[in-house]
Amino acid sequence: MAKIKKLRRKKPKFPRVSSKIKKKVDGSKWRKQTGMHGRIKKHLSHNKGAVPNIGYGFPKAIKGRHSSGLKIVLVSNLKELEDINAKNELIKIANVGMKKKLKIVEKALSKNIK
Repeated sequence: MAKIKKLRRKKPKFPRVSSKIKKKVDGSKWRKQTGMHGRIKKHLSHNKGAVPNIGYGFPKAIKGRHSSGLKIVLVSNLKELEDINAKNELIKIANVGMKKKLKIVEKALSKNIK
C-alpha cells in the first residue's frame, strides 16, 4: 500500500488560459489554446501554467487501481460477483437498481469483499 502511494504523485491543476482574467471562461476544464501567438500553445519556457501531456500519466503497475492498491471491478449482477477474488479486488456496483444493489452488497459482505 505504501508503495502505491509513493508511485502516485500529485498532478498540477490545468486551468484554461485566461480563466483568471475573463469571467465567462470556465477555468476548471482544460482547452488547448488556439491562436497564433499563444505562449502556452508554443510551450515557451516563460509561460505560466502546466500543459497536460503524456508525462503526467501513472505507471502501469498502479494505473486503474484504488488508492488502497486494490483493483477496481465493475459489478452489475450476482454472477459477476462470484468471479471476484476478495484479497486484491474491490467492487464498484454500476447500472443497477436499488433492489439488486442491496442483494449484491449482502453477498459481498458475506464473502468479505470490499
